[in-house]
Amino acid sequence: MIFGLGAEVEAHGQLHVERFLAATALAWRLADHVRIRTLFRFAYHAPTSFSVNSMTENLIVFAHGKESGPWGTKITQLAKTAERRGFDVISPDYSHSQEPQDRIDQLLTLAPRAQRLVLAGSSMGGYVSAMACAALQPQALFLMAPAIHFPFPGWDGEPLGIPKRCTVVHGWHDDIVPLAQAQRFAREHNAALHILDSGHTLNDRLPMLDLLLDQLLADVLQS
Repeated sequence: MIFGLGAEVEAHGQLHVERFLAATALAWRLADHVRIRTLFRFAYHAPTSFSVNSMTENLIVFAHGKESGPWGTKITQLAKTAERRGFDVISPDYSHSQEPQDRIDQLLTLAPRAQRLVLAGSSMGGYVSAMACAALQPQALFLMAPAIHFPFPGWDGEPLGIPKRCTVVHGWHDDIVPLAQAQRFAREHNAALHILDSGHTLNDRLPMLDLLLDQLLADVLQS
């Protein structure tokens, strides 16, 4: 199904579009950087002027992990949580590259804007989201097992501009990203750190992830 002039939309429920995109350049830009789709029994409500250059009210932008996709288990679940709070949802597809800087550049080029912007990321997506904070200046950041503070080229950037509303969720048994790295990030940025009885994916703790994201979004909405 074609949305506007080129951005691809996969619909698995009812798609409500209030206004088609009008500019060819914008449509191709969205096509290159975003795959917007609805979930089963989950209608995506496009804002009246959905544009990376226009200001929407509430928006959350997810960043998936290194080898996952834009609509994996966690993002699919958490997108529903965000929409219940009145947030529009974007989950770009970064699978064309496994280089962190490529993904950071893609997010910065997308340049999402909103009165209340929230970035969320899992594993490598957590690093991408954190590194984009200085430029995008989100109101909140939600990180799940973020691949931060690795001493390797391309992974060793120091995140700046982390918002005061920052939640980090990590597993005690994470064998990919050491817990100490999440603890260091939380300590340096005064972030709320939640350590769960889980591994790297955190997929067995979806209800708790739901609750923590919901609490963060509620706090953002009160600001």
